[in-house]
Amino acid sequence: MLNNHIIKRGYVLKEKLGQGNYVEVFRAIKTDQNKILAIKKLINPQNKLHLDAFNKQKDILNKIKNKKYALQILDDLQFLDQHLFAIVLEFYECNFNEIFEVNQFSFEQIVTFSYQILQGLLVLQQIAIIIKLFNADIILYCKDKGQFVIADFGYSQIISQQQEFEYKGNQIIEKDNGSHYEVDVYHVGLLILELFISRNLTLDEKQKIKSKSLFE
Repeated sequence: MLNNHIIKRGYVLKEKLGQGNYVEVFRAIKTDQNKILAIKKLINPQNKLHLDAFNKQKDILNKIKNKKYALQILDDLQFLDQHLFAIVLEFYECNFNEIFEVNQFSFEQIVTFSYQILQGLLVLQQIAIIIKLFNADIILYCKDKGQFVIADFGYSQIISQQQEFEYKGNQIIEKDNGSHYEVDVYHVGLLILELFISRNLTLDEKQKIKSKSLFE
């Protein structure tokens, strides 16, 4: 049904790329440009929680439109009479884990990854957004651009007042339930550490990192 509607908007739906809790993602073609894009479709618009989460992601994407180091929304596909809700996004070939599993990053590549993702977090911080549940699966990579971006804001949180960035040690991780920018930076730090040691950290290693201050 979605394909019949988006053809009128100049898109052709291709294969399904994946599915989350409330959305499914497809590869698509913009016919007049012969350009590959991604279309993220809400699965069940009747579920108000899912609709609210979808609209929250869309609102965040609109706020970071035209920002470097941020995933870009290209079109909003709403067909209210058919209860179809979808957005068109830039196409990224794979996520961080898919690259990490088959490649060993050079020092220069680690620096590039770190810079791009931290710049992406800064873009979100400027609009008072924290990711909360930051992990490797929400980082996508585009080979043509050579760029990593944060691509999922489903569990993100809007901070009512922008916080001053201050490192407070392991208390941030243990006590504040992910409600600070530092928590996102902490999880990026874990990914960077894994790049340096070329393997995933064990749960025990992560727990040891949580239990110590950088300044002890």
